Amino acid sequence: MKSFALCESATGYIWNCFLYTGKEMTDGFALDMHKYKYQATKIVITLMDNLIGNGYCLHVDNWYTSYEICKVLLDHNTDCIGTLRINRAQLPQDIKNAKIKTGDTLVRFDTKTNIMCTKWKDKKDVHMLSTCVQNDTVVVNRAGKEKNIPLVIHEYNKNMGGVDRSDQMLTTYESERKRVKNWYKKIFMHLISVSAFNANIINNKISPNMTSLQFRESIIKESIVKYHESVEKKRSRTRVLPSPLRLVERHFVDAIPATEKNIKPCRRCVVCSENKVRSDTRYMCVDCNVGLCVVPCLSITIQKKTLKVFVNN
Repeated sequence: MKSFALCESATGYIWNCFLYTGKEMTDGFALDMHKYKYQATKIVITLMDNLIGNGYCLHVDNWYTSYEICKVLLDHNTDCIGTLRINRAQLPQDIKNAKIKTGDTLVRFDTKTNIMCTKWKDKKDVHMLSTCVQNDTVVVNRAGKEKNIPLVIHEYNKNMGGVDRSDQMLTTYESERKRVKNWYKKIFMHLISVSAFNANIINNKISPNMTSLQFRESIIKESIVKYHESVEKKRSRTRVLPSPLRLVERHFVDAIPATEKNIKPCRRCVVCSENKVRSDTRYMCVDCNVGLCVVPCLSITIQKKTLKVFVNN
């Protein structure tokens, strides 16, 4: 399955995406598509449907970049930077045919639209189209050595990584199974993964330092706790009550530590207090930090899954 995605450059947040359904795909395309020559232009305009005209800068690779897409985005108050295939139409012939030395740069401007075409020689020729970056150079550190490169190359390298970042994270925790033969099931699981990935990015804005794995594990635990149901065995009077929290929750009873004023301190048992019975105990649950009778209140708390039920009440 092949999909087209529009991602935020810093975090990889997937803003919009749709599936490739063939060369003649038309369903879902935005705006008036019959006037555009390249299919890549139609795809970009569709992905940018809700963002176009708001002053954003789009970074694309050489499959999407063309003079047409730069002109269309400029007409809608949106900038564009992208690597370029040299066989694209409407490009200056001297840019195509020029042979330059390593480190040299050749630049041409379209005076009507202010679109800049750049040719830079590194290990091989690099061609760029830009609508917002000036013809300047910047010093970067490569392998411990300082090197002058065009500003448009630097801006592209700095911001062209959102799609790669999202693909890397989705592949790391892939939920699709190779043995699933139904394509729509794979698409559904892929959309679940995309939703979890985006939710993790939003969650990190509120409570940072949670990894993608930790976030996914928290979703699984909360889903089990909220949606689990009691199961009763067939042909048996024994009722099985699965307790997902018992897989992660443990209660360790220990003596209440002594203080300077009281060598043998006591606390009220939370289970007895819940039953409106006053009972002092010399023991406590270490994790929950509440008083607890060893017998029979400890077994009662295990049946009720957690002491936090009493604490919250």
